[in-house]
Amino acid sequence: MANGDKVKREPPFLPEGFEYIQRDWDRHGNARYFYRRPGYKLTRLRGVPGSDEFAIAYGAAIAAGPIAKATDTAAEQDTIGWLIGKYMEGFTFKARPRSIREAHGRALAKLRANTGTAKVRAFDRDEVEAILAKMMDTPAKANEWRSAMIDMFDWAVEKKHMASNPAAGIGKLKPKSAEGFHYWTPEELQAYRDKHPEGTMARLAVEIMYWCGFRASDVIRRGRPQMADGRNWKFTLHKNRNSAPVPYFAEVAPELIALLKRTPSTNRQGMVWDQIDVHVTRNDEGDVERLSPFLRNAQGKPFTRGAFTKAMRAWCDAAGLPQCTAHGVRKHGATEVAENEGTEQEIMAFLGHSDPGSARRYVANANRRKNADRANAKRRNGRPAAAEIVTPAIA
Repeated sequence: MANGDKVKREPPFLPEGFEYIQRDWDRHGNARYFYRRPGYKLTRLRGVPGSDEFAIAYGAAIAAGPIAKATDTAAEQDTIGWLIGKYMEGFTFKARPRSIREAHGRALAKLRANTGTAKVRAFDRDEVEAILAKMMDTPAKANEWRSAMIDMFDWAVEKKHMASNPAAGIGKLKPKSAEGFHYWTPEELQAYRDKHPEGTMARLAVEIMYWCGFRASDVIRRGRPQMADGRNWKFTLHKNRNSAPVPYFAEVAPELIALLKRTPSTNRQGMVWDQIDVHVTRNDEGDVERLSPFLRNAQGKPFTRGAFTKAMRAWCDAAGLPQCTAHGVRKHGATEVAENEGTEQEIMAFLGHSDPGSARRYVANANRRKNADRANAKRRNGRPAAAEIVTPAIA
């Protein structure tokens, strides 16, 4: 091979289910991927096939929908498909966090595919409820779709495309389980610990969530930089950090600090407690972040949210706990606080909540169990001895 010739590295094969993907190479021999579909905007797909970044970019390209034709007639402009296109091209939609744009984009793409030719003025509350009725078996997806409709139709009313919002006032569907995510029981937590010994990322992930009550979005981001003096957390929680930021201040449990000091780092540079290397990455909204978290993947890099969810799924399944999720660890911790006479304010601080609704439920559930135990104890203490019990005679 002559000097100066560039070697084109063969990239990974595309996973099944990906269509309209074009591949080429840049001048350095690196593979590039594009979403190339007739009628759609040519879109560069970041990341590599199989990565979360690639899957997110692919989904966003599909959700963007076909390019509006310059020859659209006046009749076409009064359709739901036209309304969706105008909304997604505007500032209101593009100003939303990336995660919301992608979730709502999927819902709007589905609406455009199924009802795109319907007239805007004829699309009323009955239409919205009829679509929601078909989604009763998947309440989470139904509520996501409802949220996307409320946002778009609010914009349509503001822009005078509609007289009123047909989705306004429609309540959320209740989850199939009143308690939502499964609470980890003490037995399940012990089974997980038995399967994943100290010194593993699987064990460290659950212990951080157990002792701190973190969401997945925080457990993958927090490390020594967020500790004010090596003993106290001090940072802003990731969720709603731009719209309704919630500060988090709490002492780091001594048990957790001890575990961090004896858990080897995956980059083989001492213990995770001593990790100081900084990784520059982009979060779900596309913002640049500088992260130095305790929790790392096998390559010594921070987990993405999607990769961490998959890792937790695999770790729980390996422990024989298919019903358990990362979020359930938070619920287990909050339950322990409530059962140990914790107040609503203390539970809110532990979970990083600004609304007392969830904390109130934890306290109510704990009180219900305690009251039932006390009621049964009173029954036992007041029950006559067996010899004193009189059985009524049968006439």
